Amino acid sequence: MTEIPKESKTDSRITKRLCEIVGEKNATDMKHIRYAYSYDLSFVKPKLPDYVVMPTSVEQVQGIMKFANQEKISVTPFTAGSNIGGLCIPENGGILLEMRNPTIPSLSPGFPMPSLPVPLQNTIFGGAGLWDRLQAQSHPMHSATESGA
Repeated sequence: MTEIPKESKTDSRITKRLCEIVGEKNATDMKHIRYAYSYDLSFVKPKLPDYVVMPTSVEQVQGIMKFANQEKISVTPFTAGSNIGGLCIPENGGILLEMRNPTIPSLSPGFPMPSLPVPLQNTIFGGAGLWDRLQAQSHPMHSATESGA
């Protein structure tokens, strides 16, 4: 069983501003919610984030990042929730940025795809078929960027 980490520092002014950016239902400093993001299946010691924020748009992510930068608050992105190496445990508290929202583009049509070697494509995307489909939906600038134009 994972022990509850020591209390982190929260500031109601910061919580209020995060709620203004993403809405009251999408930002919290409630301990029981922060606890759920304090650990994974690794042996890394759990650490509480100070805030959990769930943006629903690219603009909200930008707003959170601008605010965090102004306030010098660390941000830990949380994506799939399947981490087993401690990489999403918020070492310095700060903002846990919950990114599992389907309305935020990741590999969606119009989003530029990186250029990856075929063996890596197959490893990451489970075979060339998925990679080819993602490439077909990619932003037209991808081919120009890839060729160095």
